[in-house]
Amino acid sequence: SIKVDGTKRPPERLEGGGFKIKDILAGIPSERLDPFLMWHELPRAHHRPGEMPGAPMHPHRGFCECPYAKEITGEDGQVRECDKFIARDHAGNECFMRPGDFEFGLVGNGFEHEGVTPPAWTGYLHFFQMWINLPSAHKRVAPEILNCSADKIPTVEFEGGWAKVLMGKNLLGVSSPVESPYVPASSVDFELQ
Repeated sequence: SIKVDGTKRPPERLEGGGFKIKDILAGIPSERLDPFLMWHELPRAHHRPGEMPGAPMHPHRGFCECPYAKEITGEDGQVRECDKFIARDHAGNECFMRPGDFEFGLVGNGFEHEGVTPPAWTGYLHFFQMWINLPSAHKRVAPEILNCSADKIPTVEFEGGWAKVLMGKNLLGVSSPVESPYVPASSVDFELQ
């Protein structure tokens, strides 16, 4: 059985270019969280063209960043070609996160990146992102980004819901193609009915 120390509602604040996040791990002593640094939810919200400010170019170093695009849809809840989150790095590399995609960003010795929606995009967005600290011996490894599309993420159905194994090995009888190389860590999206 699992002992629950308490429950709380995470505080909200503005992040990046001015979007609202919930700081899920706020107030928990860091010695209880290690190696997890932060875990944020970008709550499901509707955005009109130009309203989602995104995260302008900013630096990272010494950890892993793991965003999960739980939802990116149009006004009617349907997924369209334009429903994507654009990630660009300082070297001009670009990738798109679509609904259900997961990214493992081994930041290591550092990079700069930004995350934005297309300027004319309108619809619903719901994201989660966690940051995992790297051990001292690996803080200066070369950066590497692994984008895992939703169709590659295993889903397990069970009585009363389902689970997507975003990162980790041998969880619920399946393994994700995404594995944290220097820190044993897992990430699962559970949906209970």
